[in-house]
Amino acid sequence: MNLTIDCGNSRTKLAIFNDGKLITNTVFDDLNVNRLQEFVGSKNEIENAIYAIDSGLDSEVEEFLNKNFKIIRFSAETPIPIANNYESTRTLGIDRLATAVGAKAGFPNNHLLIIDAGTAITYDFVDKNEGFMGGSISPGLKMRFKALNTFTQNLPLVEKQNKSELTGNTTESAIISGVQNGIVIEMDGVIDRYRSKYEDLQIIVTGGDLNFFNNKLKSHIFADSFLLLKGLNRVLEHNA
Repeated sequence: MNLTIDCGNSRTKLAIFNDGKLITNTVFDDLNVNRLQEFVGSKNEIENAIYAIDSGLDSEVEEFLNKNFKIIRFSAETPIPIANNYESTRTLGIDRLATAVGAKAGFPNNHLLIIDAGTAITYDFVDKNEGFMGGSISPGLKMRFKALNTFTQNLPLVEKQNKSELTGNTTESAIISGVQNGIVIEMDGVIDRYRSKYEDLQIIVTGGDLNFFNNKLKSHIFADSFLLLKGLNRVLEHNA
């Protein structure tokens, strides 16, 4: 069994895999050694673990991992099962790379466009022959709402809504229309541009706002909220 840990901007996601299949998972706002021990429980079959994080782990968590498992800290230097053609590999977000690995494991014979709708929205392209090629980054939902409030004097801070009218008739509804409809139009536009170049393109959407955008895009997509964790598990298998 494998333990995978994704330490994100606001939450930590954990999953246990057995023979490539996800068997259990959880999410913590704040990971500590007691919560980690409770999640792992009596699963003595876990041998390997991998974690992805931009900064350091809690010292007790790190000590527990090093004591109980063969541990890998995922970084730009970690060997992966796909080619990485990004020019500035040391500045590439490891979450983008892990999701690319996870996507390729699920769709090995397709060109892939991976949309990660999180704090930022990333669009990453994986060529079916050449591997990870790069992509683009734009502000996510919360970031756009906050930016309008922060960089203007009179615009309020609003929250996302399930529905947004095309024509907002209040300041709040106009902001919701601009942000939410704008992102959907952006996503559809990016998908259309890639589809015009690659016929056998598979679209995969993941990230914290996955469920919000899942049914709003005009294109057929594959939704996978565990894509990053699956990618980390595939990296762990590759290095085992």
